[in-house]
Amino acid sequence: MFHLLIAFQGWPDSGGTLSRSRFYISENDPVGSKFYSNGQLNPEKLKQYPALLVTETGGNGPQFAKVAYIINVTFGYSEVSIQYAVDNSILPISNVELEGYSVELRLGRFGLSHTCWTVCNVTYISFYYRTNKKGLLVQRYFL
Repeated sequence: MFHLLIAFQGWPDSGGTLSRSRFYISENDPVGSKFYSNGQLNPEKLKQYPALLVTETGGNGPQFAKVAYIINVTFGYSEVSIQYAVDNSILPISNVELEGYSVELRLGRFGLSHTCWTVCNVTYISFYYRTNKKGLLVQRYFL
């Protein structure tokens, strides 16, 4: 499982914000409910999984996704702020290649063209093994 964060402008190196209306992790969803405690989002639970930071296809940022680890999440009234550390030892994956896995990732009708934060309930390692020849490097980080 991993977080999928998509933004039109792309993601800066250490953190960014997202409209709360684009945060698609729901307590009513079997996968999303894992991130809640007593009816409230639990930032500590969010930090347990890696994130894939993606610029919207056709957006104003680099058209490559990169792996990051969530350091902090703050939920404001209208925005979600996230701080993360990008793992530069893992090679980025191009949006074109990533879109080839949109069915497996359950990206829905918007694919990579919609700013949002969602969770992909696939094992990141198995997904990355099939998309990147450096898969053995990933095993060290995600097991």
